[in-house]
Amino acid sequence: MDRILIFLIILLCSISLFTCDNDKNIPKKQNLNSVSKTNETSKQVDSIEKSISVQTNKIEKLLKPETLEKFLPQNFAGFNKLPASFGSVYEDDYSFTSASSDYVHPNKFSGFTIYIEDYGNEESIKFRNNIDNPQIEPGYTFKRISGPNYRGLVTMSKSIKTGTLIVIVANRFIVKIVAEKLTKESPELEDILNSINLNELINKAKQNIQ
Repeated sequence: MDRILIFLIILLCSISLFTCDNDKNIPKKQNLNSVSKTNETSKQVDSIEKSISVQTNKIEKLLKPETLEKFLPQNFAGFNKLPASFGSVYEDDYSFTSASSDYVHPNKFSGFTIYIEDYGNEESIKFRNNIDNPQIEPGYTFKRISGPNYRGLVTMSKSIKTGTLIVIVANRFIVKIVAEKLTKESPELEDILNSINLNELINKAKQNIQ
């Protein structure tokens, strides 16, 4: 009987010690999980900060839309500039800023729109291959144009009386001119392009003066 009692006491003591050891290990596991979660959060914060830094650098390199507007002519051959529209896009693989204005004539129904966009570099101009290797739709004609600081093309449709000029300037800007309701008296799109001071636009970008 005494032996049985002693055995039971030893068994209870062993169970008690085992339970205590397990209880001590639980907080350690929780602490390890907490450290792991802290490290993951820290990595996420670092990733976000790096992304913000990259975006900030892109923003600093691009001219502001209000700056681009200064290069839109106030008038051309009797066509007057309407209030400008501004835009900006900031993505991981490309960013750009833009300014555009419609031009109207008091005595003519025809008009045109000028767009100036700053992409910062040519790689960000995702549609540049469409300019260098255009796929022209039936009913349209096109011709390539180039100058000291630009290359592009002019497309025309006699049936719907529209024309579009688009050029890549200094491997970073897009200048686009879209004209509608063309007549024999409508100005040449290339003449409108020549009214934009492209050299000053390029110099402004180099100086990064807003």
